[in-house]
Formats: sequence, C-alpha cells, structure tokens
Amino acid sequence: MKQYTYKLVRQYLPAVIAGALVSFTFPPYHFGFAAYFCLIPLLYWSRTGTLKQAFKTGYWWGFGFHTAGLYWIIIGTALGGVMALFYLPLYSGVTLLLLRWLYKRYGSLSYLMFPLFWTAIEYLRGLGVLGFPWMSIAHTQSY
Repeated sequence: MKQYTYKLVRQYLPAVIAGALVSFTFPPYHFGFAAYFCLIPLLYWSRTGTLKQAFKTGYWWGFGFHTAGLYWIIIGTALGGVMALFYLPLYSGVTLLLLRWLYKRYGSLSYLMFPLFWTAIEYLRGLGVLGFPWMSIAHTQSY
C-alpha cells in the first residue's frame, strides 16, 4: 500500500502542482505572460505512457488548476464547489488523452493540433447546463 501511494504521489503530484501554478496567470495577478508556458508540461506528458495514464495526468493537472483557481466557489456552495472540482478536470483529461493518441499516431505533428483541441475543449466547457466559461486560458491576457 505504501509503495502504491508513493507511486501515485510521484506520478501525479507534479501534475497537480503544475496545474495549480497556472491559476497565478489569471487576474488579479500580473503574470499573464506565464500562460504561454503553462501548457508545456501537458505537451511533455503527452509523449510518454498509455492513454489511460495520459487521461489521469490531464485530470490531475485540471484538478490542481481548478482547485487553485476556483476555491472561492466552495465558500458560496460547498456541494457545488466539490462537484465542480471533480467535474471540470475531465475536460483537461480528455484533452491530454486526445493529444497522447495523436502523438502516438502522428508524432510531433500532433503538437500543431494542440491549440485547436485546447480551444475546442474550453469552448465546449462553457456550453450547456453544466457550462462553466470561467478559467479559460484566454482570460489570462486581460492585462
């Protein structure tokens, strides 16, 4: 059990931390320029592992990202905040899964499609009853 926990922490804690650091690129912080580099870990992680590992890594990256950026939702509605923190990372998990699949198939050419997938996933995240248009990477460029 201890070795399994160590493996999980070693494998996914960097993803959670990298995702959490992205929240500092949003206002009121003046680090919007760092948003250009914040997705590089996702590109790196898309090069190795299985599709399942890619989804899990993307999910944990999204969990860190949304937890650090949306902590204030829990103050207003605890149940809604917890649900959002477990639901919203699915989008980044799917994005990394698609990127890993494309990388396995097309190699480095898949990186040309990453901006398209990221933008499409953020757009889809904002639609529908469960739509959540906040925390899009484009919002980091407001300053």
